[in-house]
Amino acid sequence: MDETIYVQLSWHDPATGAPAQHNYAPPVAFGREYEQMPSRLGGRTVNRVVLEDKQISRYHALISSSGGQVILTDRSANGTGLNGENLHQTSRVLHNQDVIRLGSHRITVMLMTTGDPNATQINAPTTATPAMVGAKRGGSNSGVMILLALILIVAAAAATWGLVSMVLDQYRPKTPNTSHLPSQYVGGT
Repeated sequence: MDETIYVQLSWHDPATGAPAQHNYAPPVAFGREYEQMPSRLGGRTVNRVVLEDKQISRYHALISSSGGQVILTDRSANGTGLNGENLHQTSRVLHNQDVIRLGSHRITVMLMTTGDPNATQINAPTTATPAMVGAKRGGSNSGVMILLALILIVAAAAATWGLVSMVLDQYRPKTPNTSHLPSQYVGGT
């Protein structure tokens, strides 16, 4: 029976706390820039996972499978953590419940095969896209959100200014306009 190995990766986004969980058939590449990670490796399509974190290299790490084992390889400048050990340009075999550290991301690993009767039923494997892991090739939505917030703040300030000016104008003492009154006659009879 031909067994396919799947890697289930679970983490919480460090910025938002949002949980993420995805199943992948190796190879799986991690990095900060989608285009910098390989799209194919050994004739297989690479699942590319983009994680927005300046501590993560453009192409940081790779999970691959060989001989029934799942292997983590560091390809980064800062190293990749595995269960507290820092890997630099080296590889280690992954096991269930291993924790991978990539920058500020802590990713828990679960290994599953299609031939394991006790394994969790796997839905169709996920192909990673930048949108699935909270990133987009052109950057994140945070810049757009900041711009919208600034526009709302400016609009609220302008509305407040207009309202305060209108109220103050209503309560400001009125000075009589003397230009329409006849000028005083000065002189004798």
